[in-house]
Amino acid sequence: MMQKYRKLQFILAGFFAVLFMRFYYLQVYQHQEYEAKAGSNSVRKISLHAPRGIIYDRNGIPLVDNRQIYDLSIIPFDVTNQYNYSMLSNVTGLSTIELRSDIMRRKKSFHRFRPVTIKRHIDFETRSRLEENKLDLPGTIFSEFPARTYPNDARLTHVLGYLRIVTDGLSSQPEKDLEYKLGDVFGFSGIEKMYENFLRGKD
Repeated sequence: MMQKYRKLQFILAGFFAVLFMRFYYLQVYQHQEYEAKAGSNSVRKISLHAPRGIIYDRNGIPLVDNRQIYDLSIIPFDVTNQYNYSMLSNVTGLSTIELRSDIMRRKKSFHRFRPVTIKRHIDFETRSRLEENKLDLPGTIFSEFPARTYPNDARLTHVLGYLRIVTDGLSSQPEKDLEYKLGDVFGFSGIEKMYENFLRGKD
């Protein structure tokens, strides 16, 4: 009876030893592989900027319209060792050393899945050049940013007003009852400010 009991103990001990070794192997030796797979399955929320409303005169002629400019961002987690920093630097004028250092630092942070804006207000030609080489720039994304344009020569910008971007150091805050986040555009003066509730789009 004791012999059978000891055999059972050895079997259970062997089973748990194998289980522990397997657990150790997955947690230590394959940690990076499974971390990468888990990161690829994560849900990412990326905001798309809504265009502001167009301001018309009484004859239906636009006094203020929108034109698209672009912000260039990078998701640090998606940046690989093959990322072509030199090409990005040549197109945008950004420092290769500073850019690489900043991205590597953010890859180790808790917010490594969050897009980081590295250059604002790039034109369509610059975006096109980067899009052509997107395979060499993993993690690079673009967000459209609505900018104001004045299609006629009425010279009413002082009446129509100006826009501002929400920043940490902004002394004059936009409407309190509207939800703004850093980087949002709001009417700062004139008609743009007076009709902010109607002109502001919803991202």
